Amino acid sequence: MLTDNNHLDKLTDNNHLDKLTDNNHLDKETIKKTGSIYTPLDIVEKMMAKVEDEFWSDPTKTFCDPTCGTGAIIIPMLDNRVKHGIDPTIALKTMYGNELLKESYDILMKNLEDWALAHNVTDTSWKENFYNMDFFDFIKLVDDPDKATLEGFFE
Repeated sequence: MLTDNNHLDKLTDNNHLDKLTDNNHLDKETIKKTGSIYTPLDIVEKMMAKVEDEFWSDPTKTFCDPTCGTGAIIIPMLDNRVKHGIDPTIALKTMYGNELLKESYDILMKNLEDWALAHNVTDTSWKENFYNMDFFDFIKLVDDPDKATLEGFFE
């Protein structure tokens, strides 16, 4: 987990990514109840390799991880977008995510804030693209924002 400030110098290379793929912040009962399994980095890399370069380098493309945990897929996607010439602010603004578990969501947001800081992103409007809610409510929000309710989710 990236919970201290000592990792900021590592946010521009792959050394920090291994820390995103653990779920040590969750107790065993929560893991059993929710099935929280984090995607290993080698699988993330294989998934990203399936996406053609033109998508990574197109500033109009958006990316979404509907069950993003602490950022094991989102952070490498951000890194890949920047590697393909996308401005870090645009990369963040075109990324969307959702996480059910509050503990994981809080770590995700800290990791994204640290990534933004390491890439000199000062615009925080990207935070509106990340949600802490049930997957099915998130799908309703994405499908028809007028019918979805966020009441109670941000308390």
